[in-house]
Amino acid sequence: MEPMNPIPVSNSDKLGLPSGSNSTGLDPAGSDPADPSSPGGLNKPNDSCDSVDATTTDNNAFSNDAVPGSSAGSSGAAVITADSVEKAIQERSYRLQELLDSERIYVSDLAHCCQYIQYMRESKDKEDHEIPMPEDLREGKDRMIFGNIEAIYEWHRDNFLKNLESCIDKPIELGLLFKKYDRKFQMYVVYCQNKPKSEYIVSEYIDTYFEEIRLKLGFKLRLTDLLIKPIQRLTKYHMLLEAIVKYSQRAGLTEETEALSKAFHVMTVVPNQANDMMDIGRLQGFEGKITAQGKLLHRGPLVAMDNFDTKNKDKDTKPIMKPFTCFLFEQIMIFSETSGKKTQFTSPVYIYKAHFLVNKMALDEKTFEDPLQFLIKSNDPARDELKILCQAESEESKKKWLGILKRQLQTQMDFLRALQAPIAYHNRLAND
Repeated sequence: MEPMNPIPVSNSDKLGLPSGSNSTGLDPAGSDPADPSSPGGLNKPNDSCDSVDATTTDNNAFSNDAVPGSSAGSSGAAVITADSVEKAIQERSYRLQELLDSERIYVSDLAHCCQYIQYMRESKDKEDHEIPMPEDLREGKDRMIFGNIEAIYEWHRDNFLKNLESCIDKPIELGLLFKKYDRKFQMYVVYCQNKPKSEYIVSEYIDTYFEEIRLKLGFKLRLTDLLIKPIQRLTKYHMLLEAIVKYSQRAGLTEETEALSKAFHVMTVVPNQANDMMDIGRLQGFEGKITAQGKLLHRGPLVAMDNFDTKNKDKDTKPIMKPFTCFLFEQIMIFSETSGKKTQFTSPVYIYKAHFLVNKMALDEKTFEDPLQFLIKSNDPARDELKILCQAESEESKKKWLGILKRQLQTQMDFLRALQAPIAYHNRLAND
């Protein structure tokens, strides 16, 4: 498969980025600043979530899922007075109302996406349609544009919004609501994995076909602005829940803080997974199905010996150590080369080079020339020549890679034993 040129991607796709890097010119939290009915236009004091640093450009802005204000010396340790409790509860009520109001607007935006889908189906099926679908989109590309956004819309419309409305004034139930639907929010991870492909396709027709549809439907927002809404929504959940937890804590509402912290944790983990899947969506040349490889356990750089293609390499050419970006899933470890650089307007793509099936992988930690090196080799008889010398960036990085690899290899071994001798395996577990 020929590598595709780096896909032009707005860094607003990266969760946690500031509005200044948003090419759409929209509030990254998902509201339209020009719309007086949007949450951004609420008439209340201290409107911004001041516990969130709005200037951060760290793509891992969600990596710390500790309870806001829970550290030593933080506002959580402040003396609680009647006035401070009243103010904290008032501030929290603003965020709770914004959570509900913005959810209703979000569902409306998703409905617009589904109207696009319906109109496109008609323009594809009818030969004499006034806005015919371009031939290039008819071969399946049209189905890649929206990913699973219809499923996301139907769930929010029929389920999550109604539940949110019923428990918005019951903070404990609100916290448990997000925890309850932890697995449902994985729909966003799937959506983000498809986003780079969608963006590339839409960019070719955004000023022609999709603009004609927008004008026909009378929509204010362009398709690109609508398609980024699910990503912005994750950011909004995270920011609002962080503030809601903070003010609950300042009010001394311990039980509510504990329940809401669980919701905040969910909306910390999911955006991190979504960020990872958007990067994985830029992997090119891998012929397998990424979504069938299990959970992403770890990803990062490794310098490795470039001897993947043992059949076609010149025997006189000595392999060299080269940098790779590696993705370790439950079922597979993928080595890829990075093409292009991350800038304000573009993100790199990853060109597939090789993979190891975890259930046919072995690890060698013997001392090599460099203390940061370790060996990964294949136990597959058909690929017994595949041995890759890897070198981590640091001792900490090596320790992390080896720790995760060992745990997953042990998991695979336990699974194999359970299949081969289930009774003996369960007896051993019982004895342990």
